[in-house]
Amino acid sequence: MAEHARPHLHTHNRDKKHSAVAAAAYRLGIKLFDERTEKWHDYSGRAGKAVVFGETIGPKGVPQWLLDPASLWNAVEKAEQRSDAQIARDYRIPIPLGLDEKAAIAMSRSVAGYIVARFNVPVCVAVHRDNSVDLDGKVKPDEKIGFHAHLLFPTRELVREGDGAGDGWMFSRKFTELSNARMSSGVVDAMNEKWARLANRYLTDAGLPATYEYQSYKRLGLDKTPKPVRARKYGEAAEWYKPPRPAGKSPSGTKGAAGLNARSPDIRLDKASVATRLQARRVAKGTRAAATQLKRHQRIAARPIHGKAPLLNRVSFVGGRTLRIDSNLRLSELMRNAGHRPTSDAEQAALERSMFLADLIESLLFAMERARQERGEFAMEMLRRQMAFDDARVRQGIVDRDLRRAEENLQRWLTLHPLRPRLRRPTDEHRRLVEARDRAAVSVERVHASLSKMTEEKQDLVRVEEHLRGNNDKAMRRIRATIEGYKPEFRTVSDALKRHLSDQQKLDIDSLARHLGLDAPEEVTLSRTEAAFPKGTRP
Repeated sequence: MAEHARPHLHTHNRDKKHSAVAAAAYRLGIKLFDERTEKWHDYSGRAGKAVVFGETIGPKGVPQWLLDPASLWNAVEKAEQRSDAQIARDYRIPIPLGLDEKAAIAMSRSVAGYIVARFNVPVCVAVHRDNSVDLDGKVKPDEKIGFHAHLLFPTRELVREGDGAGDGWMFSRKFTELSNARMSSGVVDAMNEKWARLANRYLTDAGLPATYEYQSYKRLGLDKTPKPVRARKYGEAAEWYKPPRPAGKSPSGTKGAAGLNARSPDIRLDKASVATRLQARRVAKGTRAAATQLKRHQRIAARPIHGKAPLLNRVSFVGGRTLRIDSNLRLSELMRNAGHRPTSDAEQAALERSMFLADLIESLLFAMERARQERGEFAMEMLRRQMAFDDARVRQGIVDRDLRRAEENLQRWLTLHPLRPRLRRPTDEHRRLVEARDRAAVSVERVHASLSKMTEEKQDLVRVEEHLRGNNDKAMRRIRATIEGYKPEFRTVSDALKRHLSDQQKLDIDSLARHLGLDAPEEVTLSRTEAAFPKGTRP
C-alpha cells in the first residue's frame, strides 16, 4: 500500500472568529463582502496560481442565488444566530498523485455531488495546487506537486419554505450527526470511503495502481507514524518556513563585513524538532504564569489586616480554615460587604465567624436542594419503572391466556383423533396446533424473563437511592454539627441573608433553626389550655 494523505473534515466556528464568507473567498480565490461584519475579503490574487478551479453546485431545482457564493454564504451567516455557532464545514480531500488537472476537477466534483445528495446542501468546490515546498522546507520536484480540493458546505439542510410549491428556500435542520467527533465518526467514515473508491477509480482510468485506503494506519494494523498535516509557520504569515535574513544585515541589524557573511540559522522542521520547540514554549509560558501568580499572592499577603476582609475566590483563609465560595450565591461575600469595615481585632474576628457561618449555611442549602432533586428524579424513575412493570403484567396475562387456549385446542384435537398420534401420521391441523402452542410458550417465557429483569432493576434502583440518601444525610449531619457551634449568631446571620434567598431556601433556613432549637414554639399543656377558658365557655 502506498503512503498518501487522508481527507480531513474541519469545522468553522464563530466563537473562534471564523467567517463563512471569508472561508469561501479564500478557497475560491475571489473577492466577497461580509454583510455581518461589513468587511471585504479579497483573495482574487490566488486565482490561477494556488486556485486552479472554483465552482458552486447544489441540489436539483435550487435558484441561481444559492449558487452565487456572495449571496449563499451571507445567507448562511444570517441563518446562524448564536455567538458560538458552527457556520461551515470544509472537507479537504487529497487528489492522487499522477492525475492531471482535468481528472482532479472531475474527481472533486464527484465527491461534492455525493455531499450534495447526502446532506441536501450547496457545496463550493475549490481545487488547489499543492505547495511547492514540503514539510521539511525542501522544494518538491514537479512530479510530486499534485492537487487537493476544498469542499465547503453549510451546517444546515436546505429545504423549501411552506409546502414546497413556492420559490422560497431556507436553511432549516442542523446536522447534529456532524456536531462532534463521537457522533460524526460513522458519517465521516462513509465520506472517506466514498473518496477512496473514487480515487482508485480515477487512478485505474489513468492506468495507475489503485492503492488508496481511507482508514488510518492504526486501523489497518500497520506500524507507521502518520506525518503532520502541515508544518508550523515561521516568519511571515503566508510562509511555510522562516525566510532568510536579507543580505548585508547582521543579527543585530547592523551592516558590515561580519554582517555580509552572516547566515541565518537553520530552522529544522522535522517532527521531533518542532515538538521540542513547542514544549519549550509551554514550559516558558507556565513559568511566567507561575511567577505572576506568586507576585499576586505576595501583594495580597502584604495588605493590612484591618479594612477589607482578606477574602479571595476559592483560595482564601478565614480563621485558619478554607472557605468554599460558590459562584451562585456567595453568601460569605454578602456578609463581608453587609456592614462597615472592621476597625478592631474583635470586629475582625466577629466578621470572620459570620462569613464562615454564611458559607456553612450555603453548603447546607445546596446539599438540601441536591437531595430534593435526587428524590424527585428517583420518584420519576420509579414511576416509569412501575408503569413498564404494569404493562408487562398485562402482557403476562395475555400470553398466559393464549397459552391456555392453545393447549386446550391441542387437547381437544387429540381427544377427537386419539389414533393419529399413535400411528405417527400427523396432519396439517395437528402440526399447526402444536406450533401455536410452542409459540405461546415462548412468549410466556419471554414475558416472565422480562418481569424478572424489571424486578431486579427496581431493587437495584432502590439500593442506589438508599446509598445516595445515606451519603446526603451524612453530609448534612456533618454540616449541622459544625453549625451547632455558631448558635449565638445564627439567627442574626440568617435574617441578614434571607432577602437574598428564594422562598424554598428560606423554608430550609427555618427548618435548620428548629433543628438547632432556636425559636421553637412553646409547648402548651392541656391544663394550661383549659385554664384559659372559663367552665362552660370552652369552644
